[in-house]
Amino acid sequence: MAISNTLAIARDLDARDSLANFRDRFHFDSNGKLYLDGNSLGRPPKRSIEVANDVLLQEWGEDLITSWSHWQKLPLEVGDLVAREILGAKAGEVLIADSTTTNLYKTLRAARSLLVSRGVACVQVVTEEDNFPTDLYLTADFANELGVRWRTIKTSPGSGIDMEDLQSVLAEGPSLLCLSHVSYKSGAKVDMKRVNDLASRSESVVVWDLSHSAGSTEVDLNGDGALFAVGCTYKYLNGGPGAPAFIYVKNDVTDIVETPIKGWFSQQNQFEMDSIYSPRPGIGKFSNGTPNVIGTYLVREGARLIAEAGIAALAEKGRALGDFFIDLFDENLSSLGYTLESPRERTLRGSHVTLGHEKARQLVPALTASGVVPDFRTPDLIRFGFASSYVSFHDLYTAVEIISKVTSNMA
Repeated sequence: MAISNTLAIARDLDARDSLANFRDRFHFDSNGKLYLDGNSLGRPPKRSIEVANDVLLQEWGEDLITSWSHWQKLPLEVGDLVAREILGAKAGEVLIADSTTTNLYKTLRAARSLLVSRGVACVQVVTEEDNFPTDLYLTADFANELGVRWRTIKTSPGSGIDMEDLQSVLAEGPSLLCLSHVSYKSGAKVDMKRVNDLASRSESVVVWDLSHSAGSTEVDLNGDGALFAVGCTYKYLNGGPGAPAFIYVKNDVTDIVETPIKGWFSQQNQFEMDSIYSPRPGIGKFSNGTPNVIGTYLVREGARLIAEAGIAALAEKGRALGDFFIDLFDENLSSLGYTLESPRERTLRGSHVTLGHEKARQLVPALTASGVVPDFRTPDLIRFGFASSYVSFHDLYTAVEIISKVTSNMA
């Protein structure tokens, strides 16, 4: 790609973009920032603002407590929508509830109870060495609770999880694994089906963190043999800050496993107010307390947009945006001290590209002040997220122009 042709290429790609009209469905800030941080917090859909106002003024303000007749159904109804359109799961396998951290704790405990039900002794708890901090904290603590070894698998920015190291770890016996489908740092995407197959052979169970893949790339939980998964909804699902997360448990095992938090909302026939706990059947047993009503409505609107656009089309555009950004990196940024810290091969990455720079910590606020919004990750990484429903190829062209100028001025 010749530098002189890059702008023309960006314009041509935007002109042929079947998702270009979705950009108008989102609220844009008044300053017109080039927002490349949708992998941390998505932009608000315009419809979500209308829905939030309606819930506040009508459903809460006018209808008051009578709205609980349909509010109670929301976590399962929206869960089914997310399952069908985004996660490759069946009805009754996904619940919108709690935070990703809480859901991860619940699924780890549920996965352990599944091993117990099978008469299998867990010998270790395993995660990847550069997994998200919460995943590291929870798995290390859970290993300590079980009195077993805590292990981490080697990773690399260019290819993600080291599959040979994974196989070597699994050879030591039945394990509980917590792995990210897409790395929060590098964007490297793991072959979920291959990992699940390897785990199954050693009587191990995997809990998947989909926080950086749900809504941006194809996920096929049922097809890939996943039993447990969690993820947030405020990134590519555009559910808003503090939006409730999702929890997936395959129908085949839901009624076998145990949930560690036995709240009133997970009680069967809850309004009978029985003092003896009896869990609801199905995924509802993983509900704990009062659902986040407004947040769940906003997750629904974000999921509806994804359903309308089609996850396959969104994922393909995300890959194309990543390819284009890497081309721009090669031409304009590699000579300015930047390094590529994501897979170059499009099939091996999610919808964000990470660059390394020795001045990354100083560059991110300088870029933000100049109108380009990425995010910083320790020790020297800058992530650029490509939310396909509202990021254009021209956005990336302009962003790289600004990045080049800001970096040169900082030299």
